[in-house]
Amino acid sequence: MDQVERIVEVAWVQNGIRTWHKMKSRGKKGKRGKLSKHFSSKSHKTSLLDYCNYCNSAQHINLLLDKKQRQIVISEKEEMESNKCVIKVLINLARTLGRQRIAFRGDDRDENGNFRQLVYFMLRHNLVLKRWLSNIKLRKNHVTYMSAKSQNDFIHLLGQDVQSKIVSEVNQASMFSIMADTTPDVSHSDKLAIAVRYVDNNCNIKERIVQICEVADKTGDGIADLIISTINNLQLDVNSVVFQGYDYASSMSSNIKGVHAKISEKLKRVVPYIPCQAHRTNTFVEHAVKRNKMASNVFEVLEMCYVFISSSTKRFSLLNSKLEFIENSFAIFQKLDGQRVQNPFKHFG
Repeated sequence: MDQVERIVEVAWVQNGIRTWHKMKSRGKKGKRGKLSKHFSSKSHKTSLLDYCNYCNSAQHINLLLDKKQRQIVISEKEEMESNKCVIKVLINLARTLGRQRIAFRGDDRDENGNFRQLVYFMLRHNLVLKRWLSNIKLRKNHVTYMSAKSQNDFIHLLGQDVQSKIVSEVNQASMFSIMADTTPDVSHSDKLAIAVRYVDNNCNIKERIVQICEVADKTGDGIADLIISTINNLQLDVNSVVFQGYDYASSMSSNIKGVHAKISEKLKRVVPYIPCQAHRTNTFVEHAVKRNKMASNVFEVLEMCYVFISSSTKRFSLLNSKLEFIENSFAIFQKLDGQRVQNPFKHFG
């Protein structure tokens, strides 16, 4: 009652009226009457909400006297608990697929998607889920939460949860470094992955990707703006950034127009820049080899040998069988084409 009284707006409840025409709106300017003001007041809305909650509560007189109505309410609560159980199972399935980096759809036909097939597998072991999917036609709109949109919603919710936990840990660390790298995706658009490195409360060094966003402006200034705006949007403190690390490309490493220079300029303080050692070494070796004809020929011959051996399964297996008897032999896994290691973030520092 005290809470209601604090938000009461004076309408016609307290002061009352003397003439009926004051109850209704009137005039060319649409002056609101006492009744209209009351219906839009916080006191009326709060009282109406309390009344609705009371009507739905188990202590309402209609439910106590009407056995049928009471049974309906019990059924609704049971259905609500069942729905919660089903949603938990579906979200856990989505979490498992994401944890194992398995595609949700997996096939052009929705029925053959990995998510749906996992749900069908769970039907054999989860009676609540089986009963829930068997009663699709009895529910309004035939909701299943297995569509592509629902799967994307699960991914989005899980991503938000993980992101919020990372942000919380970073804020507790009080200082962190930022790392970023761009790469084109299957849709031929440039994506910027932004990661942070920090020390948690247990003194463990952690590296976490906090955002992947599309890059419209690929200049050092544009990428720097995108990084700073992302940090601010995540409610991280840019003043807590103590280091920055990127690859050795000119757009990142330039002392004038590079991202690291623009970050320091925009934050109005020097933020030390540590280039990716793998990319830096790769660039050095690549340019050094190109300047030395003999070294260039050696690598070309090695590549030709690899292409010759790997193009035939018979030759490849024959080589491996011989290498088994050679001490300190090497294993051939993939063609070396001058690209750096797949995980660039672990090579900073």
